Amino acid sequence: GFWVKAGLHIVVSEALAYGHIVDNSGEGQAQIGGQYGLDQYWVMFSRLRDGYAGIRFASQGGTGTGGSRRLRTLGNVITNMQETAIAVYGGIGSDVAHAFNTCHGYVDGIDHTPDDPQIVKIDCNILSGRSGAAYDIIMEGGRNTQPKIRYNLVPASPRLDGSEGSTSTSVATFNAVSPTNRQGNVSGSPTYVSQVSSGLGNFALQAGSAGIDAASLLTDYFDEYSAMIDSLTDADGNAYSAIDIRKDFAGVARPVNSLYDIGAYEQ
Repeated sequence: GFWVKAGLHIVVSEALAYGHIVDNSGEGQAQIGGQYGLDQYWVMFSRLRDGYAGIRFASQGGTGTGGSRRLRTLGNVITNMQETAIAVYGGIGSDVAHAFNTCHGYVDGIDHTPDDPQIVKIDCNILSGRSGAAYDIIMEGGRNTQPKIRYNLVPASPRLDGSEGSTSTSVATFNAVSPTNRQGNVSGSPTYVSQVSSGLGNFALQAGSAGIDAASLLTDYFDEYSAMIDSLTDADGNAYSAIDIRKDFAGVARPVNSLYDIGAYEQ
């Protein structure tokens, strides 16, 4: 897999990782991840399948250069994980966001534990194929009192905990806890084009999917990425220019219609 320690302005994009299941215990079992003093670490448009865990940010201690801050996952397709699709562990990250990811086949979908990060946004993700009585989304710890969890598509019988310490098995109940910070979450079938148990398949949405035209125009992620890249210069002082990432996993410009589709693909 891909693992980063103590870095600034890191972009992992269009990576392919699969079959990463190591024998030893620890945080290094993810397909992509990192630890210690990370800031502006973006994992985007990557295909991760058939492993122990998908994306994992872990372990704030050690030899890092300070507290980890802005961690972002955007537009990834993550399938058939033995454990967690996306996780933030060990008090890492004071500002974390996950958006437009498609996660299928996991024990826990998106998991934040223990009580960091302090700012959390979980927007426009598809979570499907949970194994057992774990969670599609879980936020553990007292600091995560007002995470923004918006426009996600979860299973018809979801298991959700947005830091209140109790499990919601109804999207309506979950959204009602904080209507401002939890608007637009829906439950149902994403209706993928094709899926197989090995994690292969086409996870684009078929016509009639509950994820189509179901999300508000959340442009802050795209704008933030462009601002970060445009602020940088190379060794000769020449400014970088950001590419337009308002696209889905297949390169289709988003949105096609007036609203975004949920997940990594725009139908």
